[in-house]
Amino acid sequence: MSELPKGWVEEKIEVVNEYKAQTLNPLKFPDEMFELFSVPIFPTGRAEFILGKDIGSTKQVVREGDVLLCKINPRINRVWVVTESKGHRQIASSEWIVFRSNLQNGHFIRYFFTSERFRTLLCSDISGVGGSLTRAKPKLVSKYHLVLAPLAEQKRIVEKLDQVLAQVDTIKARLDGIPAILKRFRQSVLAAAVSGKLTEEWRGMNVLAFASLSINEFRGKALSTLPNSWSWKKFGEVVEIASNLVNPLETPNDIHIAPNHIEPRTGKLLEFKTVEEDAVKSSKHRFYSGQILYSKIRPYLCKAALVHFSGLCSADMYPLNTELEKKYLLNWLLSEQFTFWAANANSRTVLPKINKKQLSEIPVPVPSQEEQTEIVRLVDQYFAFADTIEKQVQKAQQRVDKLTQSILAKAFRGELVPQDPSDEPADQLLKRIAAARAESEALAKAAKKVGKKK
Repeated sequence: MSELPKGWVEEKIEVVNEYKAQTLNPLKFPDEMFELFSVPIFPTGRAEFILGKDIGSTKQVVREGDVLLCKINPRINRVWVVTESKGHRQIASSEWIVFRSNLQNGHFIRYFFTSERFRTLLCSDISGVGGSLTRAKPKLVSKYHLVLAPLAEQKRIVEKLDQVLAQVDTIKARLDGIPAILKRFRQSVLAAAVSGKLTEEWRGMNVLAFASLSINEFRGKALSTLPNSWSWKKFGEVVEIASNLVNPLETPNDIHIAPNHIEPRTGKLLEFKTVEEDAVKSSKHRFYSGQILYSKIRPYLCKAALVHFSGLCSADMYPLNTELEKKYLLNWLLSEQFTFWAANANSRTVLPKINKKQLSEIPVPVPSQEEQTEIVRLVDQYFAFADTIEKQVQKAQQRVDKLTQSILAKAFRGELVPQDPSDEPADQLLKRIAAARAESEALAKAAKKVGKKK
């Protein structure tokens, strides 16, 4: 532990914590409304208001100002301060470790519990099999040390942290919102690409022949108007849905692609393995470099990818060959309009799977080969721009996450706010806590003696 600022002390939680276990069985008060702090309140902090008969098990009695530290999966580091009562008795799940001190600022303790300094300790002493089944050990937690500042300084630190971390949260919220904006941007680009709007200027500089009309309606509705050099064609006219089922056991080292190996709505392949590594046994389609793999199950997930290698794919996927520019077709498969048509039957019920016949009937907007090439170029350009922004956002998010811990570390080194020599040192607080505890114990003993005499 580094040297503490003047007036600060370090003490075990069990020495400072004044909370004494007190439980209550809500079933004994079936018609009373309780304010229940259960683990799911985090991070909203909104307690449940619930009748005793609907709670079911014994709970801890808590009160305003108590700090709740969650025992479940401590790596998530859920900490809360009990808010002002709404007129009902307040109780908390047994999955919280309760900290109480009349002579400490609860929010100062909450911030310390969320600091990396404390989290490192908390995560080093856990039990369980991993994930959400891990538990912090209350007896060990009680032995951990708190860093305590003078009470007046605690208040100043909390006010400063509230202010600074609120700004950090605002920045984080804005950063967290950017991926959704980029998603809408990519879909806007695709919509413009497959409608002709993206290359409107390009067509004005190039002489193109009028296209012959192929189809003008789908499922009883008129198709949207395309540029004169474009035409609507049925999927089956411009795309071959290949089918080449083979026994995967004959080629165990082949790459295996299943729907779960494709990221929804992006056309990106995720990490994949070989046939043998995936323990594949049933028949699979053989696919080849340059084909597009399209997942026919749950088409609303919009899973399609252009592959540059050969291998085997799930029978729940269609390998596609096409006379179109391959990436242009991929752009159409990833568009919202195609996905809507593929995912919905005439009755508009969501399809769990689209068959060859249904897929072959879906319209495809077809421009000239030259324009398809230009569309692919422009889409790649815009998507590369979006990818660059996305990477910058991810780096910024990582910096912001580190910033919160950096600010907390600074706070508990005594560097966040100025110190005031006139503040009562924290060791005096500890003496007052010890005196209050001794007095409480003496009163309890006296009451016990009186009870025996009666």
